[in-house]
Amino acid sequence: MIVAFFRELLGSGTLFGYQVIPQWCYDHGYMNNGLMILPPMALITVGCIIWVHRARNKDLQEN
Repeated sequence: MIVAFFRELLGSGTLFGYQVIPQWCYDHGYMNNGLMILPPMALITVGCIIWVHRARNKDLQEN
């Protein structure tokens, strides 16, 4: 669910079909990131989640 949340939000600017990124962002040059919708970005998103989780919890790091 976390991966799907970030992929949909950053890939299309919507959540459950509702536009969540305001129009003024698009007016100032924001563009949806089409790469986030592609399957390889799920792996990269999971890697980023693991990285943040391990950075916050030092007990999970391997020495």
